[in-house]
Amino acid sequence: MRDRQSRCPVCEGDGLAPYLDLGVRRLVRCRSCGMVVMDPQPEEEVRFFYDRFYEGEGARVRVAGHRMGLYEHLLDLMGPEKGRRLLDVGCGTGEFLHLASERGWWAYGIDPVLGAVEHIKDGPRVRAYLGALSTTGVTDMSFPSNFFDLVTFWNVLDYIAKPLDTLRGVRRTIKPDGFLFVRVPNLRFHLTAYFMGRAVGWVPGFRAFAAGSYTFHPLVFAPRTLRELLSRAGYDRVILWPSPLSRGDPYGVLPRGGEWVARGVKGVVSGAVELVYRFSGRRLIVGPSIAALARHPGS
Repeated sequence: MRDRQSRCPVCEGDGLAPYLDLGVRRLVRCRSCGMVVMDPQPEEEVRFFYDRFYEGEGARVRVAGHRMGLYEHLLDLMGPEKGRRLLDVGCGTGEFLHLASERGWWAYGIDPVLGAVEHIKDGPRVRAYLGALSTTGVTDMSFPSNFFDLVTFWNVLDYIAKPLDTLRGVRRTIKPDGFLFVRVPNLRFHLTAYFMGRAVGWVPGFRAFAAGSYTFHPLVFAPRTLRELLSRAGYDRVILWPSPLSRGDPYGVLPRGGEWVARGVKGVVSGAVELVYRFSGRRLIVGPSIAALARHPGS
């Protein structure tokens, strides 16, 4: 477990105030920019979870089947791919890499979990490396400058202790007019789900489903704080939208029968989220996850 959080990871201010008591930990909020952070940071618990999660074949199959639609959505958005290069930070077991390579990308990935990287089979256009991205954007194999057309963080940035330094560093590896993609949980949704769960968690059989409807990661972004981070890191033309939901229960955290309940609930939530987004003039993001695409301006 890390020491108590003393500075905001987005604006680097030191005015962090208590926001929500979670028992063993709490959420604190920056008085300057509004960023919400878990305090203290659960570094050891996160590492233990992912080390165990990728043991065996079941995790790979489950995640691949539940997230493929998200990956296809981004690749469709990026357009023609032939000969372009991407880096997936926190690539897990490599499903996104292989899908991208099938679309014509040269796909590179890095992940700190050996059990995940061992599942990835290098192909003609797929390379995966064991390691972590440093705050200077350099890994154990040191990617050159202006190398990638796209760098992706699929639910990874919310676990990085120094996201501002990391995004500034990784910008070095992105070509001018190349792109950074980020997907993170949305504070607004998970905070609402947390309080709703506490309100109705006493209903028999509902407690476990209520607990599985929200999550608080080490960094808890809202649309405004994510946009602020990307701008401070030197990116422009930032576009945010409600990310499509993964299908069902990708991490298997719900009780028996939860997969089908999750699919039904997510279908309803997806429709409602899209309606709110459109009727608000594409300004209000209330869904479980935020997607962001930002450009490296090249200067």
